[in-house]
Amino acid sequence: MLKFFAAVALAAFLAATPAFAGSLQEAQRRIGTDRLAHFAGGAACSLAVERAFHRDPAPGLSGALLTRRYKKAKSFLFCSGLAYVKELSDTSFDRADLAASAAGAALPLFEIKF
Repeated sequence: MLKFFAAVALAAFLAATPAFAGSLQEAQRRIGTDRLAHFAGGAACSLAVERAFHRDPAPGLSGALLTRRYKKAKSFLFCSGLAYVKELSDTSFDRADLAASAAGAALPLFEIKF
């Protein structure tokens, strides 16, 4: 009986996959590959800056949570500033690209705990 339910679940997943892929392609077409790349670049920059340049304080120090949140804010500000300078160096300043980069840099600010 368990194999039957697994087969039905697999068949339902495979039947729904093309419909999901179509909506995903539509969203990518609407947003644009350039903006998705700016978002991913901002998130990667923020995570790299947070992990490479900012170390956690020693265990037991007071204010460790505040320091952790401040560290994330500093990495967001650094990467957003870097995106702003990058947009200034382009031939045409695009505010939507800057917003996508800043949104990607803000992504690590939100912790999701499972």
